[in-house]
Amino acid sequence: MSPERVESQTDYHNPRTVFELKRLLKKFGIPLEEWGNKAEFTKKPEDLLEEIERGESILCSQEEEGLKRYVKKVAVDIVYSNDGKLLRLYQIYSEKKGRIRRRGISEANKKTFDGLMGKLLPEEDPDIAAERELEEEILKAVKDVSPPNLTEKERSQLTRPSPKIDERISNGFPGLLTEYTIYRFIFLLPDRFFRPEGYKTVDKNGFVVELVWEPLIKS
Repeated sequence: MSPERVESQTDYHNPRTVFELKRLLKKFGIPLEEWGNKAEFTKKPEDLLEEIERGESILCSQEEEGLKRYVKKVAVDIVYSNDGKLLRLYQIYSEKKGRIRRRGISEANKKTFDGLMGKLLPEEDPDIAAERELEEEILKAVKDVSPPNLTEKERSQLTRPSPKIDERISNGFPGLLTEYTIYRFIFLLPDRFFRPEGYKTVDKNGFVVELVWEPLIKS
C-alpha cells in the first residue's frame, strides 16, 4: 500500500461516517447483506470505518477494477526447536459460544501456514509491527518470565524477507477486492517463552485465540 500505488489510482475515498461508507460500498455493488455475519466471521461496515480512521485500510477506485482496499500486514511464523524437533504455532479462533475458526493453517494442507497476522499502523516499521504482534499474542500470555519483553538478542531471531503482494477478495469484508502487502517474518521462539500446552488470549472482538504447537514436518 505504498503512496505511489495509491496515487496511481483514479480516486481515493475517505468516508467519514458509516452512512457515507455504506453508500460508497453500495455504489460499487459490494454485498453488504453478507457482512456482519458472526457465523461466517464476517465484519461490519463499522469495523472497516475504524480501519480507515486508524489508517490501516485505504480505499481507492479505478474504472477497470472498481473499488479496492489496500492493506499492509505482517505475518510472523513462530517456530521452536524442542529436543531437535521443530514445532510451529497455529491459531484457533473461537467465539464465546464455542464456535471455532482455525486460522494460520489449512485444513486441506497442514503445511500451509500464515502465522500471526496483524495490520501495520500508519508509518509503522514492519519490524516494530512484528514485535507488537508477538507481544500481543505470545508475551502477554506468559506471565512468569523476566524480563517480560524481548531482549535485543532475542529480537535478532526475527528475520524478514522481501514483502509480497497478494490480491484477493477479503474474507472479513465479502465482495471487497483487497490488495495485501505482506511482510512475512520467521521467529525462533526463545526457551523462556515456550509453553508446550500453547497460549490463550482474547482479542478485541471477544474471540478466544488459542495458539497450539504442531510438528513442522509430520512423519
